[in-house]
Amino acid sequence: MRWLRPIPQDWIPWHLLFFIMLCALGLALRATEELPLHHRSDAIGFTNSVIEGAVSIILVAATVSTTIVESALIFAEKYLKHRFEKGREEGAELERERWINWMARKQAAEDAGEPFDEPSPAETPRSNGSE
Repeated sequence: MRWLRPIPQDWIPWHLLFFIMLCALGLALRATEELPLHHRSDAIGFTNSVIEGAVSIILVAATVSTTIVESALIFAEKYLKHRFEKGREEGAELERERWINWMARKQAAEDAGEPFDEPSPAETPRSNGSE
């Protein structure tokens, strides 16, 4: 599991962007709540009220953004692990089929008394370009 591991470097900008968006949304909501409670001449009181709420807004934004990013990382890791295992199984099955087909051709050539000089699948390059 990923618990207690740092967020990967390439995810940090997305985490910060999400955090900033949540902070901006929270501050906007706080400002719309406070605006009707203050008169035009009470800009300092309005600003102080919004700033007082900013601490809780930042804490909530940090908690929510971290939870969502960590959840996305955990699900991405599980999905990639699943895809890797599925690809490994498919690759093993394809390799098995190559060997079965080669053995069948070799057996058919031996039964017919013909020479069989086709290289084994271990000696031929695979279709993905690896050797």
